[in-house]
Amino acid sequence: MVRTNRCSELFGKRARLTYSRPRLRDRLVTSQPPVSFENFFIPFTTTISLNWPYEPRDCLLPASKVHTHTLSTASSVSVSSPFSTHVNAGSPQDPSTPQPPAANKSAGITSIGPLPKEDDQWLINPAFETHLRDLNNWTLGPSFRGNFPAFADCVKIKEGR
Repeated sequence: MVRTNRCSELFGKRARLTYSRPRLRDRLVTSQPPVSFENFFIPFTTTISLNWPYEPRDCLLPASKVHTHTLSTASSVSVSSPFSTHVNAGSPQDPSTPQPPAANKSAGITSIGPLPKEDDQWLINPAFETHLRDLNNWTLGPSFRGNFPAFADCVKIKEGR
């Protein structure tokens, strides 16, 4: 199957900002009067959420803690892509991973276990990658709908944000 570009993929900044929402992208390109990027950018970017249900620290995994034989070897993402989970030997080593304060056993604080080595490589957590690739996990806040009611049916709005 040959994929052809959508009309909206051929025009301007607005189309690039909304690449993950084809209906929104098409509506923006065809809306009259046109919505300016300057008016659209803040309501869109300040309310977008991936809705990752776990701790932020779970997005990346230290390579030393990952058993590489459990990772898929058939990735659709090129090794040179910034989204690749391939460990790139040329990745910058700095800044160093922050270290928590030493455990204080007399105060009832126990160690969280050994931390990754300071020079460890990091991999994107496959669960995080799967989560972020699913368009159903991305939402915008109600203020986006308030600013652009004509586009509300093109996006998923998460109430209470």
